[in-house]
Amino acid sequence: MKKIILLSCAAFAFLISNSLKAQSSEWTKSDRTEAYNNFMDLLTPYKILTNEQKESISLCALEDLTKKYSKSDYKAKIDIEIKRIEQSTINQCARNIGVDLEKTHAKSNSNESSGEKKEDFTPKDFSGIWNYEGGTYTFYPSTGEFNLKVPSRDNTAKGSYAIQGRKLVLTQKNGFLNDWGSGNFIILSVSKEKIEMTNNDGKSVILKKE
Repeated sequence: MKKIILLSCAAFAFLISNSLKAQSSEWTKSDRTEAYNNFMDLLTPYKILTNEQKESISLCALEDLTKKYSKSDYKAKIDIEIKRIEQSTINQCARNIGVDLEKTHAKSNSNESSGEKKEDFTPKDFSGIWNYEGGTYTFYPSTGEFNLKVPSRDNTAKGSYAIQGRKLVLTQKNGFLNDWGSGNFIILSVSKEKIEMTNNDGKSVILKKE
């Protein structure tokens, strides 16, 4: 009888131990959300990636991580191990969708160092005085207004400007000379020193900071 009781106690202890181990190894919804958000944060420096690409890579990395490691095993690793696991995981998941993160990061850094912006232009990007072959634009982002002075005209065109995606829209408001200051331009690139655009006729317009 004593042997049976001892065996029963041992079996019970074994079951409890396995149960606790299983619970500590389980990735909960909260754990998965935290891991996913962490992968999204890791992709923040890769500015050329779209948000959809970042989400796809993060979801892939989450699935790979939680399948390969139990939560307890992963949490037991030191920081440098975790860092390398995370980076290798997002690199592989990026390759799965045809993205090379190393090249993407290098391109992002190159654009950032030159001040060039590929998308998400804002009125502040145009702030200040800019010269071009036809005259001088002055943009005031705090009020959303612009002035245009050209040598061939005595008056200065004044109005408002807006950024619509990759388009610069100028609307003259002082209403003389057929609104010659109004116009639409497609923005090609913006840096601290130069803005490249095309007008409605496809002609290149380059503004240089005064």
